[in-house]
Amino acid sequence: MPEETRLKISQAKKGKHLSEINRSNISIAKGGNGKLDNRYPPGHQTWAKAIKQRDGECVHCHSKEQLEAHHLLRRSKFPQFATELWNGLTLCAPCHTITHSKVGI
Repeated sequence: MPEETRLKISQAKKGKHLSEINRSNISIAKGGNGKLDNRYPPGHQTWAKAIKQRDGECVHCHSKEQLEAHHLLRRSKFPQFATELWNGLTLCAPCHTITHSKVGI
């Protein structure tokens, strides 16, 4: 995405906050009840939380901010391993983005 477009999107979102209802409905992994997060199969949020608790920090840069669980084997190709703890590691959001851009997914 061009830098100019990213800046416009960023400016448009500044000052906007989630309503109390939406804040409570965000993913379980981020402290909500998960009602807005229907992209993932049952058990995924529990898996993500366990991966982040196990690692405690980004395994690449050791950041403790914006942690996300990353599947080593794609959920789309290997759904049988989607919630296996050995199939995940913790990355911060920037490292997760870089990882996906390098792998092409």
